[in-house]
Amino acid sequence: MDDLAHSPPARRMITNALYAVLFIITLALQTGAVASLPEPYRLFPLALVMGVIVLHERSLVLGALWLSLSGFILEARGLGDGLAIAGIVASLAAITLALSVFVKRSFWALLGVGIGTAVTYVVARILWLFVWVIFTRTPVQFGSLIEQSVAVVLLAILGIFIFGAYIRRFLRWSRDKFVSKGQLYDISFPQ
Repeated sequence: MDDLAHSPPARRMITNALYAVLFIITLALQTGAVASLPEPYRLFPLALVMGVIVLHERSLVLGALWLSLSGFILEARGLGDGLAIAGIVASLAAITLALSVFVKRSFWALLGVGIGTAVTYVVARILWLFVWVIFTRTPVQFGSLIEQSVAVVLLAILGIFIFGAYIRRFLRWSRDKFVSKGQLYDISFPQ
């Protein structure tokens, strides 16, 4: 029994299950608590922020899936139009930024990937809505959409700045606590 718990496939499966639970909790908070807040705070992109942190700190594939799936689920829950396309475009932009521009795993690289991903997310959503308006002739107030987009980017930067610092501090603390001296155990998510 002890050998099974310490084997890499079992640990990988447990880690994936924990990330799935964190994904569900994040989306529940996004659609429940955050969506019920007053106007500027209800625009806080919690799923985007957590997806960028997972992408940068743990796994590119898992973070890209996080961003894409959260876009689909948030659009299906009725939190906005164009979120699915924006999630896919943002995940591609985040992977590109993490692999080519912000290669180091520093806090400032996390912030750079987050800013680039948030801006890409907002621009992709605005372009999708612009195309949607052209082909369906439904009215959209682009003035309020631009104001909301600026608020989303600023709140994403604030969220990455706050959550990113605490999560990086927790990961450093947990690595110090759970790795014995003289032994090398890799407790990070396999990439």
